[in-house]
Amino acid sequence: MLAISDPPEVTDSSSPWQSSRFRWYYAGSVTTWLGSAMAPIGLGFAVLAFSKSSSALGLVLAARSIPLICFMILGGAVADRISRSRLLTLSNLGSGVTQGAVAGLILSGSRDLGMIIALEVANGTFAAFTAPAMAGIVPQLINAGSRQSANSLLSAARALTSIVGRPMAGVAVAAVGGGWAVAFDAATFLVAAICASRLGPLAPPPAGSANLLADIRFGWAAFRRVRWIWVGSVSVTVANCFQAGIWTVLGPATAARTIGPAAWGVVLSAQAAGLFVMSAAMYRLRPRRLLRFGYLCLPFAALPLIALSVSTNVGVLCAASFIGGLSIDALNVAWTTSLQTSVPAELLSRISAIDNVGAFVAIPLGQVAVSPVAALFGAPQVELVGGLLFAIMAVLPLALAEVRTLRQPGKELDDQGRRRAAPRITKANTAAASAGR
Repeated sequence: MLAISDPPEVTDSSSPWQSSRFRWYYAGSVTTWLGSAMAPIGLGFAVLAFSKSSSALGLVLAARSIPLICFMILGGAVADRISRSRLLTLSNLGSGVTQGAVAGLILSGSRDLGMIIALEVANGTFAAFTAPAMAGIVPQLINAGSRQSANSLLSAARALTSIVGRPMAGVAVAAVGGGWAVAFDAATFLVAAICASRLGPLAPPPAGSANLLADIRFGWAAFRRVRWIWVGSVSVTVANCFQAGIWTVLGPATAARTIGPAAWGVVLSAQAAGLFVMSAAMYRLRPRRLLRFGYLCLPFAALPLIALSVSTNVGVLCAASFIGGLSIDALNVAWTTSLQTSVPAELLSRISAIDNVGAFVAIPLGQVAVSPVAALFGAPQVELVGGLLFAIMAVLPLALAEVRTLRQPGKELDDQGRRRAAPRITKANTAAASAGR
């Protein structure tokens, strides 16, 4: 049986800050997230400035997104085979070099759209290896009892860099041009690579098979073997489809007709503030059943979608958006921590990669589908029904006993004081599932 155990590199401290390796990882993550918050804005305005075409911008953005989706499962398999710190160093270096080349083209006045697209394809491919490595590295740095705190710190940092990075990018574009915002993003990748190198050669997870394709199939079998994982992933993927379409497409369109773009920016900031506040709260908040807590919170993330359909009051929209941010982050921390404490280290990157692919695919699907549906039924009706369907999908995993009863480290006793075993992935049951494909 594959059991969850803390490798020798993991600190025994109850506080993530006591681990020097976590501090280096945190610094690298914060730096690269700040650059990533700025890059789309800088790149978008730079491409529009010389191409005068929204179609060209769409091609550039798709050039990064498509390989990210296509290669992430491969990235998960690789991250489960080698030292994740080394993989993170190399992938960040690759991202920094490719993004730096894009910045160089823009700043030199080049209008070679084909070269920019090719470089963004390479950048997205490196990102497909970065994300799974990051998903699997925290358990190698932090002991099980401190992972929720570590994940809350990382989630808070991601929300804060989003809040700070977007206006920074706007100022940079207005002051010196979008190319410099892209150059800053490239520099942050290089800083992140240095930070990852300071983690040292973390021991790779136990070796898988000699065949990478077999490792991918084994990861898929493991993913579908544990019911709470695949049900949770599917439910959130479908909910993401509703949220992405309504919030990112119908939201700005509705705001343009009613409250205006400036007020819409305030509404988006309220959501980011909610994400940050819940992240900070989850550093101390310790529900006995963390995953159940996350899913009980998630249906409230439907409130912003429903509010769009019934109100044009900025205060109402901000309140709903703030609550939505709280709700989303509660599940994000709960889900990430539950995976890290219930999935063996040698499978964690593959399981996370499969989960992330579904979430990434749902976003463009929702964004493409929502406009024709809104044209047919009306935007307010789609916003209301979509919000209600989001809430239903969000609460669906609570029908599973595993979701309602999964305990975190230190909470593993049942109500009668008997020791419980959380659902685990084992070599025996996963091999059986793989053989039955």
